[in-house]
Amino acid sequence: MTNPLTRYLAMLPKNPSGGGMAPHAAIIWDLLLSGQADQNIAGNMAEIGVFKGFGASLMAGFLRDNEVLTLIDLMCGLDYSSEAITEIAGAEVLNRIKFHQIDSMSLRYNSKTTLDSPIRFFHIDGEHSYDAVMNDLQLATQHLSPHGVIVVDDFFSAASPAITHAVFDFVGMPNQNHSLFLIGYNKAYLCSNRWLGFYRDLIKVLPDRLEQFGFRSQLAAGGFAFERSYAGISERASENRFQLVGRYVAEPETYLSGTNRF
Repeated sequence: MTNPLTRYLAMLPKNPSGGGMAPHAAIIWDLLLSGQADQNIAGNMAEIGVFKGFGASLMAGFLRDNEVLTLIDLMCGLDYSSEAITEIAGAEVLNRIKFHQIDSMSLRYNSKTTLDSPIRFFHIDGEHSYDAVMNDLQLATQHLSPHGVIVVDDFFSAASPAITHAVFDFVGMPNQNHSLFLIGYNKAYLCSNRWLGFYRDLIKVLPDRLEQFGFRSQLAAGGFAFERSYAGISERASENRFQLVGRYVAEPETYLSGTNRF
């Protein structure tokens, strides 16, 4: 049987009416979820904002036998997304999906609705208001495992600027111990500070990995030494695969160096 990413990419063209991640993002998810599997990182998964279940289907494809996927969507039920999930992960996985048709803003205070912790992969694509995004980030971190990843959709979208505002405010809060380790292709990726080195090391191969699927990309670092810095993945217009502020570098080891400075 083909892997979840191959099945996902094959399914995308069948969905002309909307929904579904760009293939670039799906390739990044595959790298992160495969990296967790390689390190035997276990845990459940969750998604806020399910729509037709394309993101949920890729997550479901990486579920282990004892793991649960929790889906939260006020507007759509599981019947709306089960077709995509079944195509990617198989019908048997539906038995390990918990669906809550509820507003995530009220979920944190609803004692009758709980999330299965710890969660190792949490995708946020719900209401795009500042308050809702901040609520969903706080909900995610309450249930995230120490080595877990939070993914936020529509980051840097001009149509939804409150999302970007909320994420930057969130990581800048006092005593907040989560950082952005990757930005790109419409999504932001966060992990705990303790696992920042692991995920930054994992994404070094992204330019090569994306190029295997025909996407020429560049990994750029937006900081020096030990100041607050961010990593961004985007299309590249040259042969340079890695960029620091003010210059290109040839190798990922240089890109990741803690001594980078002018």
